[in-house]
Amino acid sequence: SAYRYRVAEAMTAAREAAGVSQRELADRLGRPRIMTIAFAIMAVGTFAIALFPKMSVPVFVALCALVYVGMYCNYGIVFSLMDDGGIPMEVSGTAVGVICTIGYLPEVVCPATAGIILDTFTEAGYKYYFLAVGIIMLIGIVGIMIWNRSMKKQKALNK
Repeated sequence: SAYRYRVAEAMTAAREAAGVSQRELADRLGRPRIMTIAFAIMAVGTFAIALFPKMSVPVFVALCALVYVGMYCNYGIVFSLMDDGGIPMEVSGTAVGVICTIGYLPEVVCPATAGIILDTFTEAGYKYYFLAVGIIMLIGIVGIMIWNRSMKKQKALNK
């Protein structure tokens, strides 16, 4: 359907926009701040999809693009946090393995979870699913805040 193609186009445009701008912003404003903003952008888009189900195709595509911009902003800088955290080069491969396992787990879990939710709650399941994903974005914000606080404490101890 035209819906599917418009969302794919929005995803491609968001990837390009986020990929170019996020590295520059992360260097200027700090990686944790950009990741927090990106998680907030994803949360806003996801909650809007959940809470306003009767929307036009252009509004839905715009919200999807918003979520994708946040996602691709974070995707481009997540591994740079290893440097911030002082992960030694000799264990960086293990760290990347752990990060990827955790980071890509939703790719495996979310489709099955969405199917179960939709089978159980039919059309209302979309709302429940997107609310749950939005909550996960808020958890991401809390995680980045904890990381940032930990890094500030670590820098203070190293002075």
